Amino acid sequence: MEIRIRKNSPNCFNCSKNFEHEEDVWSQLIKRNDEFERQDFCISCWSEKKSNDVFSYWKHKYIDPKVIRKTQKLQEDSPLRKLFYDIVSKSETRREEAIAYLTSQLLRREKIFKRIKELALSKTDGHIIIYVDRLDERVVEVRDPNFSYPELEEARKYIREFLDSNANSAIQGIE
Repeated sequence: MEIRIRKNSPNCFNCSKNFEHEEDVWSQLIKRNDEFERQDFCISCWSEKKSNDVFSYWKHKYIDPKVIRKTQKLQEDSPLRKLFYDIVSKSETRREEAIAYLTSQLLRREKIFKRIKELALSKTDGHIIIYVDRLDERVVEVRDPNFSYPELEEARKYIREFLDSNANSAIQGIE
């Protein structure tokens, strides 16, 4: 059986009240036929009446994606993001492409980049990854022409040195 549980709803299943960011919410799974249906409730609508079709229930905090995006906008001037766009603008060598590739992977981990599509070109040409920058909705394309381990290691060292130098200059600016 494949289990899929959707993300929490932005409003109460019972009264349709919109949830506030970090509001306590109750969620439950109802088993209908061979599928699960998620229902989210505000505290005032929640009742712990158990019925036979309730599979599971839990209490959590509602996290508003709009609020999270606003806090991510504060990361707009992140050194990693600046490095990525500087490198991509002049990306001509495999070294620069490797730096752009690794930087895009880090930005994806930070949830600043969202992968849209990956296209395999060929075994020799590698593939292209298309991302959308969540901060300004810019679409970016990154090539991965099957980098060797030494190429990626050199790019990793460059990124590390770049971030270390930015951290040191930020600390000196505070002092």
